[in-house]
Amino acid sequence: MFYCNRKKAQSYLKKGIAEIVTENPFVFRLLFEPKGKGSPTQKPRDNKCVVCGTEEDLTKHHVIPYTFRKLMSPELKDHRSEEIVPLCENHHREYETSSRDLTLTLLSKCKEELVNRSLAIKAAKASHTLTHFYDHLTDEKKATYKSLLKYLNLEILTDTQILFNKYGEKKIAKLWRKDFMMWIKARGINSFKFIK
Repeated sequence: MFYCNRKKAQSYLKKGIAEIVTENPFVFRLLFEPKGKGSPTQKPRDNKCVVCGTEEDLTKHHVIPYTFRKLMSPELKDHRSEEIVPLCENHHREYETSSRDLTLTLLSKCKEELVNRSLAIKAAKASHTLTHFYDHLTDEKKATYKSLLKYLNLEILTDTQILFNKYGEKKIAKLWRKDFMMWIKARGINSFKFIK
């Protein structure tokens, strides 16, 4: 019906809602009727890098970065294990550089949002300076800092929040899936695809 790691299986066993069928290979049976019927396309996944095939120094890579996933609605982030793939440390580091390039490219199209963030940061600093060092400021500095206070109502957003607000969760998911597929195909891997 589905594949899971041993830790999750052990939690079912510990709760008494599953029983072991065989130890090697490890197979267990649920003792309740699950809500879903499982996925007919689901296959066991090898514990090796999807790029080079090594079984050494593996990491868990989220195709859609976790910083975005945590902001997404449940239907786009829950039960999406096909979007978590094993990569060796070298390929993981290499892809994260590529992924950062995508972030920077998208941010370059968010000029207004970046200006607003900059003004909000300057306003927060100006407010702090006026509150704590007012008597030590020149009249010119006081006027400059006071002119920035009108931007205090702007929210200081992270890069992730700016992109999420600008493009929306579905577009973000699509962009990162596409970027990962292009990156992996550029390494000569044509057989990889998301199980959907």
